[in-house]
Amino acid sequence: MALIMLCIGRDIDHIPIAIYNGECPTPDLSQVFLDSFEPNAFILHYFDSPKQAYDAVKNNQAAAVLQFNKRFSEALRSRFFSFGYIDDDIDNNVGHSTTRQFSIWDDSSVYVQLDMSNQLIGLQIQRQLLTAFLNFAQHLAISMGLSNHTFKPPIAFGPPVYGIQETSVAVVETFIAPGALIMIAFFATTIVSCHLLIHEIRQQLIERALIAGATTAEFLFSHIFIQSTILMVQLFLVFITAFYLFRMPYLGSLPLSISLICLQGLCGLMYGLMLSATCPDEIYATTLSIGTFFPSVIIGGIFWPVQSMPTILQYVSQCLPSTQSIDALRFILLRDWNLQHTSVASAFIVSTIWLLIFLFCALTNFKRRV
Repeated sequence: MALIMLCIGRDIDHIPIAIYNGECPTPDLSQVFLDSFEPNAFILHYFDSPKQAYDAVKNNQAAAVLQFNKRFSEALRSRFFSFGYIDDDIDNNVGHSTTRQFSIWDDSSVYVQLDMSNQLIGLQIQRQLLTAFLNFAQHLAISMGLSNHTFKPPIAFGPPVYGIQETSVAVVETFIAPGALIMIAFFATTIVSCHLLIHEIRQQLIERALIAGATTAEFLFSHIFIQSTILMVQLFLVFITAFYLFRMPYLGSLPLSISLICLQGLCGLMYGLMLSATCPDEIYATTLSIGTFFPSVIIGGIFWPVQSMPTILQYVSQCLPSTQSIDALRFILLRDWNLQHTSVASAFIVSTIWLLIFLFCALTNFKRRV
């Protein structure tokens, strides 16, 4: 859980950027724009020609090229003061003045070329450039004696209906972390419990218990009790890591969230016992547990919304034991929903049904083996 919170979803810092500034050696507004970047966002490398800057990206020394025309400041001021009254069309019958006006749009633009082999870095560079432009536009408006709201886009975002305001780790806290909690709870004891009965059978400990008068159900439930105790200790550590150390936000009922996570943990425990009672040795049990873990992670909606999948896979995803619980936990933590909402109630019902199915299969197969 700590590795997920530390390593996934955070902003990428110190991205190398190749800069060719045609306004040098006397940069004006281009330098103001470069100073508008967020601290630690980029590492700027300056080059003497556009080709050198482009080759830096080709040689993996930078992730993007930014080019400023030598008339950038002049053209940008003309662009803003013209208030858009510049003809975009170039008419061959019109003289030099029209071509001069049209070049204002090109000369006043920052020409950007991205290395999109890494989509995440490329998209973050785009977001940082847009943020920098908003900061730059405010400084430019103030320097012109205008309101700092003059060049802001006419879009105002209010408080979110659900969830929290965007932060650098909002994706982890609001989307990935709830799903990770469910999957950690589900598979925390699956790997251990899926080997449990196999080991007992090989050591012939089950026969001793049965000769002593214990039934197969009593023997199985004794292991369930012990593993459940271990599970609660594991989940307690996970809760401390998520909610105390990393301050994972919860706007809803924490006891209801913990109850759902514990229910998923018990469901995973029963699944492990079912594998242990079904498989002849540890190799089969390990193969089945890993073979079901990865599809659950991929199509369970932990790292990417289920709605983006093909329709058939969406239905398959809803049949998994944890998919509805992952969405329900997000609804509880970020929407303050409770059992009165169908999505939350159905997650508890589905988890309980899967738990009983796994328990029944474990009892049936265990009785056959002994």
